[in-house]
Amino acid sequence: MTAPSRRGPACPGLSRLLAAVIAGLLGWTASTAPADAQTPRRTQTVSERPRPLFDPIGIPMGPWGIFPSLTVSMEIDDNIFADDDIVRSDLAFVVEPALQVREELEGVNVSALAFARTTQYVDNRSESNEEFGIATRVDYEIDSTNVLGGAARFERQTVSRSDPEDAGLDEPLQRNLVDLQLNYGHTFGRLSLQVAGRARIEDFLPADEDAEDRQRYAGTTRLSYEISPRVDAFVEGQFSALRYSSRLSDDGEANTYTALVGSAFDLDGVIFGEVGVGVFREDFLDPAERDFTGLALNTSVDWNVTGLTTLRASLVRRDEATRVDGATSRVRTEIGVGATHELLRNLLVDVDASYRIDQFEGIDRSDQTVAIGAGVEYLFNRYLSAFARYEFTTRGSDDPDSDFVRNRGILGITARL
Repeated sequence: MTAPSRRGPACPGLSRLLAAVIAGLLGWTASTAPADAQTPRRTQTVSERPRPLFDPIGIPMGPWGIFPSLTVSMEIDDNIFADDDIVRSDLAFVVEPALQVREELEGVNVSALAFARTTQYVDNRSESNEEFGIATRVDYEIDSTNVLGGAARFERQTVSRSDPEDAGLDEPLQRNLVDLQLNYGHTFGRLSLQVAGRARIEDFLPADEDAEDRQRYAGTTRLSYEISPRVDAFVEGQFSALRYSSRLSDDGEANTYTALVGSAFDLDGVIFGEVGVGVFREDFLDPAERDFTGLALNTSVDWNVTGLTTLRASLVRRDEATRVDGATSRVRTEIGVGATHELLRNLLVDVDASYRIDQFEGIDRSDQTVAIGAGVEYLFNRYLSAFARYEFTTRGSDDPDSDFVRNRGILGITARL
């Protein structure tokens, strides 16, 4: 069945740094790649902590550890287009291979990841897609007071049908994403300074989407003061510039200024995270577009209630670029909560919920999205695990064509070394 039509000291330190650079060129890793499972951290949730009997041991290759994995799953979706006007259900088979490389040298942490995801629908073949990516991160501890880090990532992504950015396209929207980051931290007494730069480049693949190709360049500075060994207070400033590659005018291009104050804390590894609140100002280069100021939020807290249960909460509010017709930008406000419980050493249960508001600037439209999910993972041994998950998503919008209700069920198995 075809898819229906839709609308359109010098030497030793230098040697270690050189080793880190060479290592980074040999492999790619996600900037959030997990630490070695056998090295417990103070701020670990139940799902992150080591499980010596079930964690993969990988393939040793000199100083490196190589961790291949393969996940095969089946997804049942009762509204694959996320559109209540065109409701179609379908079954999809998903294959996800991955290869991770990790090593912790003297003063240098290196991690790497290559991954892919192939989704094949049974009836609606036009919704089938392929995704893949490579990434790397290197952190170099120059000395006890100076840390330098960097990350790079390339990924072919498919925009979810439930994302407002899909905007009723006939086929799934894909993009190439390049994300580059560089950060430096210096500590002097109770004060610490962190500076970071980031470049995010999005290239939409269809030729008629070239006008949406965009880049965002950002710089961030954070000054922190150690109130106690467990609590820091910080002030943070950020400047970002959004630019479009193929537009003949300044339409949609903007400079955004963000200021936050807040606290980062770690209460004996039981409650940890950070809370930040402030304002952002978005100034458009086109004088015909309305500048605006908004509330900025960046909060994430984990609470290990017991050794078996972790609760988590997050609250984020920020401006984002959008390709929704007529909108100059969107302000996203999202609150999320969740819990992970270890029923057995090898049996984890996870539940989560979120409420998101997307307010589109320049047009009279606001979307409210509710998502609820629950899942379970069973670890047979260090080589094999199985999982199941259910997701419910619904969106209400000022644009009646954007409303939908969606249910998804996922069953899968993961093999790893």
